Amino acid sequence: MNSIRILIVEDDKINSKILEKMVMNLGYDKPFVVTNCDDAINVFKNSRLDLVLMDISLGEESLDGIETAKLIKESYEVPIIFLTAHSDKTVLNRAISTNPNDYLIKPVNANDLRVSIEMSLYKFELDLENKRLMNNLKQAKFQLFHKEKLASLAQLAGGMAHEINNPLSFIKVNLKILMEYVDKYREVAKLFINDKGKDLHHNNTNEEYKQSDMFDELKMMNDDVESIFDEMGEGLERIEFIIRILREFTKVDAMDQIEIYDLNNNILTTLEIINSEMDKPISIEKNFGDIPQIQCFGKDVNQALFEVLKNAVYAIEKSNKTSNLINIRTYCDQESVYCEINDNGVGIEDKDMNLVFHPFFTTKDVSVGKGLGLSIAHCIVTNRHKGDIILRSEIGNGTTCKIRLPILHKEDSV
Repeated sequence: MNSIRILIVEDDKINSKILEKMVMNLGYDKPFVVTNCDDAINVFKNSRLDLVLMDISLGEESLDGIETAKLIKESYEVPIIFLTAHSDKTVLNRAISTNPNDYLIKPVNANDLRVSIEMSLYKFELDLENKRLMNNLKQAKFQLFHKEKLASLAQLAGGMAHEINNPLSFIKVNLKILMEYVDKYREVAKLFINDKGKDLHHNNTNEEYKQSDMFDELKMMNDDVESIFDEMGEGLERIEFIIRILREFTKVDAMDQIEIYDLNNNILTTLEIINSEMDKPISIEKNFGDIPQIQCFGKDVNQALFEVLKNAVYAIEKSNKTSNLINIRTYCDQESVYCEINDNGVGIEDKDMNLVFHPFFTTKDVSVGKGLGLSIAHCIVTNRHKGDIILRSEIGNGTTCKIRLPILHKEDSV
């Protein structure tokens, strides 16, 4: 009737026969029957099983049913129903630690067995479906956050492109001037090559006078060339600096793996990046403590810092204050490092405080943000690194965001 494969683990031959007959009378296929742990594991190696009826006491020559269940659960996903003639509290507590689907007292009633099998199979299927749904949700959430991170990087790239464009435009203008100077030098070089310029300063004809003016122009160019090269060098250094901090911020050469991370230095890098987000002058006060390096996913922590600082900049620009300030403080204890970012912006209303880390919640205009920035920061800090991110805010006086990151990375972080 039901194509369900059941394993009975029972060392008492009479009880195993009774259970086998009960299972078949309930309409299930003929079950596998074994008497010890090793045989139970071997059945799993060779056959697909849908449910196990496990006697807790399996004799002195075998591991008991609880230990056998633990071994099975390490390698296979299958519902397990424990069977025992005793209801000792200690035994029950050990059995519960293996997360069984049910627990029946022997002698087993056929109706109780039917209900237990049906409910165990039903619950097991629900659990599997729930895991599938949770995994799909996790993947969808990851993709959503990944797209928002890419959007943030695109916005960042736009700001950096503007930062690079300024020195690049200056270099292009100077390069054009240098090319004109080179043309002049070529004219003079041609005169000397033709042996026409050796007595230019000693003759007074119109042609020679013009050539004499050329020497004055050369003197002016010689005086100008050095400063032009200096300015172009400064522009190239600025471009190189912007590219370097952009690479450090995004960790373009790093794999998604744990690294040793200097929080203070990376805050400085992120501040260089965030300058492109500022539409008005904002003073930055840095109070960095003597803190240790930590183990973390560096690119993700940079992303979290960027999102928090970007919101601080937005809160300040939304206010009408004449004095704009962001204060950043770092410190540590024996287990964690801390970063407090305080702005004197508009603040957050009490009714919104419980929503700020929710995906898609935003007080910004639709064209400004999607409400994922702080949600991403919260996910990175709390889920990815098992830290904390806490907001304190007062309308009109600003907001403080406190980030805690463990010094040592926990292996179970996801």
